[in-house]
Amino acid sequence: MKGQDYSKLKKSVIIFLCRFDPFDRDEPCYTFEYRCNEDKNVDLKDSSVVKVFNCTAYENEKNESLQEFLRFVQTGKPESDLTREIENMVEQQKTVEANKNLYFYMSIHDQDKIIEGRKEGMEANKISNAKNFLAMNILTHEQIAKGVGLPLEKIEELASEMASSQS
Repeated sequence: MKGQDYSKLKKSVIIFLCRFDPFDRDEPCYTFEYRCNEDKNVDLKDSSVVKVFNCTAYENEKNESLQEFLRFVQTGKPESDLTREIENMVEQQKTVEANKNLYFYMSIHDQDKIIEGRKEGMEANKISNAKNFLAMNILTHEQIAKGVGLPLEKIEELASEMASSQS
């Protein structure tokens, strides 16, 4: 939290999964902690660690579950209960992500339709008001156009339509 004592920092782990060996040392995992360049004995004590997993070296990993996971990431083939469960969770998440995107795009589409509907409603209201003023026959076409916010040509078109429908 902002302003909280530095010693209260929670441990954070940054994980990179690589399907190649970024350091060409054939290690399944490279762990990095922050140390002072000038004196390697001085630790930053921020409780953060960076782990870079080299999935190509899964056979060298001693932890069986981690070895299964790294093999799965490298090959894409689930060969254990753990990796089958992970594959199912990934597939479910893909569906959720697809739904999020669909919802997002639908939401944008809905907003566009709402804006379009409002514009159409405002235009219909202007036309209705213009027809009411024309029917009252107390304002000039220019005054009606200015009052309702329509072009003079539209007011004249409406007046012509109203005249032809009365005859």
